[in-house]
Amino acid sequence: SLGQGATVTSLLRNTSVFDNDAQMQPYVKGNKALLVHGDALNADDVKLAWQAALEAGQGKVDFVLFTVGMCPVGINQADLISRIHA
Repeated sequence: SLGQGATVTSLLRNTSVFDNDAQMQPYVKGNKALLVHGDALNADDVKLAWQAALEAGQGKVDFVLFTVGMCPVGINQADLISRIHA
């Protein structure tokens, strides 16, 4: 989605998870990857992330990512998807 121009809002317990990710940094710095600090198990945090996505997209939401109990560091997305569908 990011590579196709979408703005992706991620609700993360640790927003620094992408600090050293050279592939993500252009999107973070360009405000295409919005990192919202919070917990997907907390309704107020989920509302905060949704509001951030709405504001970034001026009322239009491209993509919001809520992950629970999973850290994206070191996970190959294609591998993760193949494991889900296995």
